[in-house]
Amino acid sequence: MKNETFQTISFWKSVILSMPDNSFYELIRSTAGKLKTPLNKQKIFDDLIAFLTRSDIQKIIHDYIDQTEANIIAAAALLNEPTFVQLKNFFIDEINAARLQDIIFNMEERFIFYRVLSDKVSANKGHDNKVSESKLSLNPIFEQILLPFTKNKDVLFPSVHIEKSSPSKKKNQPKLLDLFTEQTPEQEAKFSIHALQILGLYYYEDNNLIPDNKRIEGFKTLETEKQNEQIAAALLIFNHEFKKRTSFKDILPPLFRGKIYEIAVLIHSFLNSIKSDYQYPEATLKRMIEYLKTQSKPLDEYCVPIINDLNAETIIEMLRLTGLIKKTKFQEASADDSIIPENKKINELIENFNLTLEKLKVSAAEKNELSARINKKLILCESQLKNADIRFEKLEARLMDYAGKQMIAKQAISDSAPLEINLLSSGKEKQIFGFPRALQKDGNNLCLVIENQKIPLAKISLIRRIKSSLFKAAKN
Repeated sequence: MKNETFQTISFWKSVILSMPDNSFYELIRSTAGKLKTPLNKQKIFDDLIAFLTRSDIQKIIHDYIDQTEANIIAAAALLNEPTFVQLKNFFIDEINAARLQDIIFNMEERFIFYRVLSDKVSANKGHDNKVSESKLSLNPIFEQILLPFTKNKDVLFPSVHIEKSSPSKKKNQPKLLDLFTEQTPEQEAKFSIHALQILGLYYYEDNNLIPDNKRIEGFKTLETEKQNEQIAAALLIFNHEFKKRTSFKDILPPLFRGKIYEIAVLIHSFLNSIKSDYQYPEATLKRMIEYLKTQSKPLDEYCVPIINDLNAETIIEMLRLTGLIKKTKFQEASADDSIIPENKKINELIENFNLTLEKLKVSAAEKNELSARINKKLILCESQLKNADIRFEKLEARLMDYAGKQMIAKQAISDSAPLEINLLSSGKEKQIFGFPRALQKDGNNLCLVIENQKIPLAKISLIRRIKSSLFKAAKN
């Protein structure tokens, strides 16, 4: 039976061959080298497949995969063709968005990932509410080498088993309905009575908020667990949609029933996935929620899931404030990384290819370009160095190239592209990934504003523009 983590090879071929010619040849050239003319797209692609399916080449592709990339592969399999935003949210505590874009683009250049366009529901389109979004898929021609990484999902959710389990979650849950009458000042800011209005338990009459005692009594017949899940959902909706308002008379409970249900199901699934005899780090709890968000289905094709707008941190904060989960100390678990090649193996590959490069008679500019390809793990055999198709695109500037640094910064700002910045700080090189906001004069210095920092261009030892995906037009 076909593994559902991977599309068929014929589908992958159709995606690559449907790329615009300029994107297709840009993707191919770094691997295939100089292309013979007249260009035959099908023949070039067939030759590429023959190269990438060689056993020696697949071994090197496998050996190049580091721990971070292995985690991304496992997450892509778990989330089942995620969007970039879903991956970004999943790794939000570990990898910032700019660095993640750089890693994903590199893995696309290495043919580990490709992208397809899929329809999603948009909140701003009315009934004509389908827009396309780009989803990341794993390359099926590498199924045998990627499959062990896709199965190693436990590494994404580290936890520690504790000898004594805490009391059952159901027995230990507070009655949230009581918290609206017995609030601390901290809780009062969060536990707005208008959340109960969203549930239809309160209503306005002559400018007064009145309890609907009949509905409240009916609500109390639900299990405490279900009461709490619905109240927590209502609190999240209130904080998301109404917190900044001064009038709440127009809250109409029937409009929120679908949203209450959707969030309550997410909360229920999350709380039931937490084992009482385990401790979890914050990142694991957030990843559990981000995974469950991808499993949520809208009630109908025109319903926009509200949970897409609620980040995991907000949900966890609310569950902690309501006492539905408690903050515990966590000791980092050691992950089983036996399937991950050691970094020294990657370093050996890079070092060997650089030694080969040193023996080649190429210009300084060509040497720099080929060295960059080696460091990006794009070189899989020596013939790629000897038959390289080198096309110069200025993506980085270093040291005293002040004009180059300024040009790359301006281009990144104009294109809303992320940057990698290296600078010396306290005698050590510091690396920053982020989206630049502006170039600003500060006295005699021209400074780059990035990641809430203002950095003089003169202090930047390396500035590199991170490219966006070449996959633009493939439709699933």
